Amino acid sequence: MRIDDYPNLMVVKRLAYPIELSLNKLKEISSHVPDAKAEVIVHGLFVMAVASMEVMVADVLHYFLRSFPQKLPANEFKFDKDTFFENYFTLLRKAVDAHINGLSYKSFEDFFNKPLEHLSLDWPDFQQAFGDDIKELKATRNLLLHNNLVMNEQYIDTAGVKKRERVVVDKPYLQGALNVLLGFEEGLKVKLLEKYKEYTKINANKRLWSFLFTSPVMPYDDFWKYDEKTDSIVAYKQGRYENNLSHSETLILSLWRAHFSRNGGEAMKGFTMRQFDTRNQERVLFFLSVGSDFQFE
Repeated sequence: MRIDDYPNLMVVKRLAYPIELSLNKLKEISSHVPDAKAEVIVHGLFVMAVASMEVMVADVLHYFLRSFPQKLPANEFKFDKDTFFENYFTLLRKAVDAHINGLSYKSFEDFFNKPLEHLSLDWPDFQQAFGDDIKELKATRNLLLHNNLVMNEQYIDTAGVKKRERVVVDKPYLQGALNVLLGFEEGLKVKLLEKYKEYTKINANKRLWSFLFTSPVMPYDDFWKYDEKTDSIVAYKQGRYENNLSHSETLILSLWRAHFSRNGGEAMKGFTMRQFDTRNQERVLFFLSVGSDFQFE
């Protein structure tokens, strides 16, 4: 089965979830700024704020590329013999990890522009609005950690157009940094939610359903009640033609219901992979591989 044959199961709320986590962390850090008396506390909050943003970018990109593996460069799919025998999703995670780790060692522009390119986001004023400031923040963070804020060539070379003549990390600088990071992350969240608004949990369920069932008597809406306002699957129901399903269709339907409600019914008794032909074995294996992480409700 080709990579394009597998359904894309991305859910935009999950894509934006790392941003929510980081925004909460940045807001918590911001709440501690007025009470930060010691310099070491200010420095620690600053380092934590920049790290939170970096982890967020990596986590968003990681989830996105696992959903769109076609966007990964071909040279990331090179594995040693031991790794080759692992399952598809382990291989994919390792390829994504390798790509993101590689970006972290490249220039600032690569670390930010490549994710924006992967995510297909149109953000023409990113560099002017946030990029130049974040570039200087990262350079300052590195100078703080590795050279105790003593100016050196590395800072001058990496800080960009916003580089400072005298590098200090005090409370006004920290608050300004937090404002930049909060603005960037709020903007990223808005753009992702708008760009990928069709990638709902319900649509992900429908895409997986269409991948498993091709019969015209098995439309998704015949078997499930769902609420589009809350983007949730409420309950399963008896399909109009359920009594006329093939044996393999009944088994796969029971397998799905077992993941939804932990009760697959009588059809699950004696379940074995030998009951499927090669085509359905591939589909069931894919279903099982995503079952531990997929949102069925």
